[in-house]
Amino acid sequence: MLILALDTSGDSLSVSILENKKIISKIYVKNKNFHSEKILSCTQDIIKNSGYELKNIDLFAVCNGPGSFTGIRVGMAFIKGMAFMLEKPCIGISSLLALAYQFKCSEQEIIYSCLYANQDEIYFNSYINKIEKNSLKMYQNQSDGFFKISELEKKAKNEEKKIIFVGNMAEVCYNKIAATCSNAHKFYDTNVDSDYIGQAAYDEYSSNDYLSKKLEANYIKSSRAEKI
Repeated sequence: MLILALDTSGDSLSVSILENKKIISKIYVKNKNFHSEKILSCTQDIIKNSGYELKNIDLFAVCNGPGSFTGIRVGMAFIKGMAFMLEKPCIGISSLLALAYQFKCSEQEIIYSCLYANQDEIYFNSYINKIEKNSLKMYQNQSDGFFKISELEKKAKNEEKKIIFVGNMAEVCYNKIAATCSNAHKFYDTNVDSDYIGQAAYDEYSSNDYLSKKLEANYIKSSRAEKI
């Protein structure tokens, strides 16, 4: 299965082509304010460089948030348009899940995905890995949420597993929580990446989990523009 995966949810734009979960090609551009201007050319370039044609893509995947409101809208509109034109399936993947997909944890560990939202607030979800039928499967423990770091600190104190913090707020959350919580294990300061959007989409497609989900933006909280 050939997958085209896209992320425009943060400061960078990344687009990847994967064969199943193997990364074939990738383009990464760090320029938050020009996603709408770069998205088409980056997609055309990666298709050309991979040796495939757009019609060869079997599955489209896009980060549907949480993250930049404008970036999410741009990315979703673009990828849904291509999928509709080619009559191919399209899957939205949470930015928090994509962060967690970058790491494998043991059954004694739990992943805390932490993304900057506003001042002392973060977008958050937690994930565990379980071995099923000789393969590792990731499960989320709740719906994506919006937390104050002080609220996350209370949650962590009740956690039985060792906590691995990931995301662009991983270090901040780790340093805050490790002072009072002995199971704060380690942190990885990392960003959302189209490679892992594609890998997560492949797993959802293979398990048919996507069939029960509506493809829509996962903003969590309303933007100021929507409130005016």
